[in-house]
Amino acid sequence: AIFDVAESLLIRPIFGGIEIIYKNPIQSDLIFELFVDKTGTGELTPLNKLYTKLSEGRWAIRGLAAVPTNFIIVIQDPFGNKTEQIKKTLTPLFEIQIPKTKFADLRLPSDATALRPTNPITMLWDGKTSPNSNFYATDQGVNPMPKWISLDFGDKFILSRLKMWQRAGVEYTDGNLPTDWEVYGSNNPNPDGSWASWTKLERFGAPYKPSGLPWPQRTTEDLAYALLGIDYEFTVIPDGYRYYRFKWYNTYDSRAFVLIAEMTFWGQFAQ
Repeated sequence: AIFDVAESLLIRPIFGGIEIIYKNPIQSDLIFELFVDKTGTGELTPLNKLYTKLSEGRWAIRGLAAVPTNFIIVIQDPFGNKTEQIKKTLTPLFEIQIPKTKFADLRLPSDATALRPTNPITMLWDGKTSPNSNFYATDQGVNPMPKWISLDFGDKFILSRLKMWQRAGVEYTDGNLPTDWEVYGSNNPNPDGSWASWTKLERFGAPYKPSGLPWPQRTTEDLAYALLGIDYEFTVIPDGYRYYRFKWYNTYDSRAFVLIAEMTFWGQFAQ
């Protein structure tokens, strides 16, 4: 089984790292080990490890410099059987973590309001993913879905990806995380809150969950992933914008109530 999985691998660069796409149709227990050969001499340095039994998946490894790097992958099963080294030299795409120091609430007339003063929109970028009380929440049932907010990033950026953190302690069990939502960009938003001046950049679905279990079930692997932030990537790298809008159509339990602990973005400064 591990050899069939090895033949299925697609390994390619992404912003800030590489991704490994695999197929495991019989859902074998697998261990992926990723190494780098920094000197080109065959001396391997461990980089990351993935345990999985999903029928197919995508493994993104981040935080890598945008320089040519020798990557080596080995797949093994619980019985100690291993594939030969799978080698690939790739250059991760350059990106930075978008600074939040200039973030501000753009606050257009049609935007959602906060549930209460103790959970303001600024909690989306305060750098805190805990405690349980530290989150942003929209009004609860006052207005129907969809709901949206508008942010001023302070400078113009090209976004490559983002992470979203769930409310601490209720990861994948709380019903208020977005499961269908869109991101828009603008450099000249109409102050009346209308949509004509906004460009849709991406539509995202339910958050990735390593186990694939339905809500509200979760495993220890799911929790470990959620604590690192749920990854969302732009399939087409958009143009640069200063203003961003997030439009939510639905949540896990379909209530008109969105709750998010933190959002962090990556990309590049735009000219």
